[in-house]
Amino acid sequence: DRVACGMLAEAEEAEEEEEQEPEATMQVYHAHANWMDSTKGGMMGHMTVFANGTSLYGVGYATGLEPNLPAADTTDCTATNGCGFHIHTGSACDDATTQGGHLYSADTDPWADIRYETDADGMAHMVFELHEIHDLTGKPFVIHDNSGARVACGLFAVMEAGVSSVELSPYGEGSTVTGAATVLYIAAIDAIYMWGHAMNLEANLVSSSMTGGSDCTATNGCGAHIHMGTACTNVTTQGGHLYNSSAPTPDPWLTIGYHNTSATGYATFSGLAFGPYDPAGKPFVVHNNAGDRVACGMLAEAEEAEEEEEQEPEATMQVYHAHANWMDSTKGGMMGHMTVFVNGTSMYGVGFATGLEPNLPAADSTDCTATNGCGFHIHTGSACDDATTQGGH
Repeated sequence: DRVACGMLAEAEEAEEEEEQEPEATMQVYHAHANWMDSTKGGMMGHMTVFANGTSLYGVGYATGLEPNLPAADTTDCTATNGCGFHIHTGSACDDATTQGGHLYSADTDPWADIRYETDADGMAHMVFELHEIHDLTGKPFVIHDNSGARVACGLFAVMEAGVSSVELSPYGEGSTVTGAATVLYIAAIDAIYMWGHAMNLEANLVSSSMTGGSDCTATNGCGAHIHMGTACTNVTTQGGHLYNSSAPTPDPWLTIGYHNTSATGYATFSGLAFGPYDPAGKPFVVHNNAGDRVACGMLAEAEEAEEEEEQEPEATMQVYHAHANWMDSTKGGMMGHMTVFVNGTSMYGVGFATGLEPNLPAADSTDCTATNGCGFHIHTGSACDDATTQGGH
């Protein structure tokens, strides 16, 4: 008997790429990097990456590095990978071999110019954008020193506990600003990581913190902050910035916000704030160039870690397809196709091939018994030229 039915949606047509609003729901990864030399101490690094389906946005920090390193100096940080922090292709932190090289799919290495600066205490704040999408689960996060040597490493894991999100709505007379943000709170290190975007801000702003910029100089100008309050109704219910104002440390939110806007008023923002305050259920506020509050939303309650259980796969999936031809171009008559459905937790593959040897049973005692005999696999490489460019499984 027929027991289930659904109507397939119309397929989407390919369109020219344009500026789009990133998805509000993101995959959040986190890595904790320790010294590769276990005899050393005093250095640690953390990196959180927000993946929105089209790009990777990283926010992190490290301590115990060489002090007073400027990323754009003529003497320091000039070595290959000097002062760099990168995601690598490998699967372990044991050594350079297991860490692999830089993770990217573009024609040129986008990590080459991504570097940190350090203050007098050897602390570095690290931010990057990579307009590619990769599954970072188990990938190494590597920190290099001034000489380019790999000095710290940690593996990325998917974060679910401590993640909260917010949809931003216009606030204040005449505002049309909207947006979204995702926040990760790690109580063990009292750290709040965030990334988000806003639309319909003032166009073509360039912060005074950037070369040639003169905007965002007002108090809270171009800011994106989490507040202490309980509602978005008004300034009183929103409260002030989420931090301990009686502590000797300065307000961490004063330097967090967007640094420029596009011709349409689009901006992204990211930041890292320290303090023992859970941001879940708090107001998230975006300010304009003058420092006025122009958007607000209430952060959802963060998910708590739960024991893994069987779940229904997401209905919306990423779909990949590959068309395989003979590696020996003199041959003909064989072709293969494989479609892979990725639902956020698993990959499901369906495909076919023609022109292979006939009558091969996979469970025979003589056929298909060699290593990789009768196999079909996804490999780590980036081209089909030969075994080297294809990589391993």
